[in-house]
This record gives sequence, C-alpha cells and structure tokens, in this order.
Amino acid sequence: MTRKLWIVSAATIVCSGLNVGTALAADQAAYDAACKAAEAARQSAAEMRYEWNTIKPLMEKAGVAAQAGDYERAVKLCDEARKHGEAAMAQAKHESEAWKLSAVR
Repeated sequence: MTRKLWIVSAATIVCSGLNVGTALAADQAAYDAACKAAEAARQSAAEMRYEWNTIKPLMEKAGVAAQAGDYERAVKLCDEARKHGEAAMAQAKHESEAWKLSAVR
C-alpha cells in the first residue's frame, strides 16, 4: 500500500511540474477552455461554501492578459485559479471529516 501511494505521489509531482494542462502555443481557444475549467472549479468550491478569495483575482488578471493578447499568461493564470478551486474543494472535504478527530468524546 505504501509503495502504491509513493508511486501515485511521484506521478502527481511529475505531471504537475510539466504543466500538462497548459498549451504550448496558447491562443483564444486555449484561454477559453482554461477559463471555463477555472470557473467550474470556482463554482464547485462556492457550492461547498469554501471558495478561496484568491480565485476571482486570478481570473480577472487572466482576463486582462487575454485582452492584451498575452494568451500564454492568461492560460497560466486560469490554470492557477483552477488549481486553487480544486484545492479549496479538497480542503472542504478534509475539514468536513477532520473536526470529528478534535471533538471531545
């Protein structure tokens, strides 16, 4: 079990370092897809009442970069916003169970 966990962790680290979700030659379509994914993650976190306050500013900066034609930066910012949304959801799930460990019995 420990070996499987280590392999999954190593694969996750390698893939996250490669920026798998970021297109090499970012364009309007790549920005739209990244922005849509970020918005979906933000909405899911908001539905869980655990939206981080860093997500919207990242998405706003991405919009400004896209309007300036810097789609590569816009995609990176949207990917970062998506990661924040996913982390917020993971934190919400963790916190929903973690309180039970600190409750007085």
